[in-house]
Amino acid sequence: MTMPTFRYHADPVAFAALGESWPSCCDDPAGFVMPAGIAEIRARGPGLEGQVLSHLVYEMGLSGGAATRLLNSLDRDRGPTAYVFHCPRCETYVFYIDQSCTGADRCKALKRTS
Repeated sequence: MTMPTFRYHADPVAFAALGESWPSCCDDPAGFVMPAGIAEIRARGPGLEGQVLSHLVYEMGLSGGAATRLLNSLDRDRGPTAYVFHCPRCETYVFYIDQSCTGADRCKALKRTS
């Protein structure tokens, strides 16, 4: 399945949330695509949702049930939030899941709402 092309952009909120742990692939930093909740992920098609779920299981070490619950709880504005990145060399999507944001007021201060 071919994934849709995304436009890369700098996001100062993503920089602040990630600190020094910017995702990389192919020995280079991955391009930031968007902050996303489950609604934004599903809007991009089932391929992206499957890749996020794989990240939760294989990269974060969550069990199937816990990974599915976290996936379904993703919320761009309230958190937890998935930050989506893309490697322009190998076309792989890379993810960072910010679980530190749990209160709506705190999340509004941290997340971009445009």
